[in-house]
Amino acid sequence: MIKKNKPGYIVAIDGPAGAGKSTVSRQLALNLQGRLLDTGAMYRSVAYFGVKENISTEIGLAKIARSINFDYDVKNQSLIVNGEEMGQRLRTQQVSGLASKISAYKGVRQILTVRQRELAQSWARSCPVIVEGRDIGTVVFPDVDYKFYVTADPTVRAERRHQQLKKQG
Repeated sequence: MIKKNKPGYIVAIDGPAGAGKSTVSRQLALNLQGRLLDTGAMYRSVAYFGVKENISTEIGLAKIARSINFDYDVKNQSLIVNGEEMGQRLRTQQVSGLASKISAYKGVRQILTVRQRELAQSWARSCPVIVEGRDIGTVVFPDVDYKFYVTADPTVRAERRHQQLKKQG
């Protein structure tokens, strides 16, 4: 059982694409009056600036990952990147494609893993933090008290992803 309104803890939500990690995480953060750290949005942010600056090398993207300022908008439950709420700019096909590729780049992963730990630990001083993404409970936060793996039938996952893409046009 997760203790409501007790600062100082991190909840890791892991699982495959389309399983509902984001939906569960957002609702949990809302119910616990905590913050949501969407690690996928962090990778997408690096990809966004990579596309914008026409950079696709691991070294160049690692430099971008190091330079981005991440914050949190409590009201909208969203990650703020370099002072801006990025919204749908992080959900384009071009950004999604590059984010998927760069998540395999060791240099980018190392930088973002450190940044994810720093952000979550800093935020957890004042409120519960829900960290959502792949490898969160095994690689990024292997020692947190609360870990959940969200999954769904492959047919359900495919339908969820289809609806998501359809909604994006």
